[in-house]
Amino acid sequence: MKEQIEQLAERFETLGAREQLDVRTILTQYVEGEIELDEMHYTLLDEELIPMPSRCTMYLDFVTLAPFQHLETYIDDLHT
Repeated sequence: MKEQIEQLAERFETLGAREQLDVRTILTQYVEGEIELDEMHYTLLDEELIPMPSRCTMYLDFVTLAPFQHLETYIDDLHT
């Protein structure tokens, strides 16, 4: 979140007049205590002034499944 807001500040001058006004309004609301940090962040996202962060991709590591295999057996035993 911090990095996104810093990047927005760095590219502020390249934004259009309307976008600059929107950013200035939202940041002022935060600085004046009208909105919290998370609300500011979500507003910037909603207004598409900062990009939506990509989700973390989870990869399944089959080596880590071994400790959990006994659970499958246990659950199967419960159903029989």
